Formats: sequence, C-alpha cells, structure tokens
Amino acid sequence: MLRARDHLPRLRRLGLSDARIYDLRHLNITYTIAAGIDPRTVADRAGHKNPGYLIRRHAHAVASAQERAATVASNLLPKSAGSGR
Repeated sequence: MLRARDHLPRLRRLGLSDARIYDLRHLNITYTIAAGIDPRTVADRAGHKNPGYLIRRHAHAVASAQERAATVASNLLPKSAGSGR
C-alpha cells in the first residue's frame, strides 16, 4: 500500500521528481484510457461509479482514441475506383 508519508521519500530515493499521489493516479488513468482499455474497466479500477465522469475528466486521452476510431471506420468504407457510384 502506498502511504502519503512514505511517498515523497520513496520518489526521491528512486531519483524521480516530486509528484502527488493524485498526480500518479491521474497519469495511470490517462495512460490506461489512451492504451484502449474500456472506460468501464478503468472506472472500476479507479473506484469511480460513473465511467462518464472518468471520460470527461480524462477527455484528452479519449481524443486520440476518437482519431483511431475514425481511421478504422474510414477504412471500412469501400474505396471508389472511379466507377461513378
């Protein structure tokens, strides 16, 4: 278990910059969403009841997923070969 009183000394021993536990939690959630893990799973692991809140709070990670989804959807469409359709 990570305790606040042990947190900063541990980071310093590891040669890492100071970061609040909250910052590390936010970073973990953001990277997990950006990696494509579904929001319900991430919300459950973070202790959020509502995945909608999680998405709104970490929307910057979801934006890259939207771009990937648009690319996938675009690739599903048939390509026009000048057939006039």
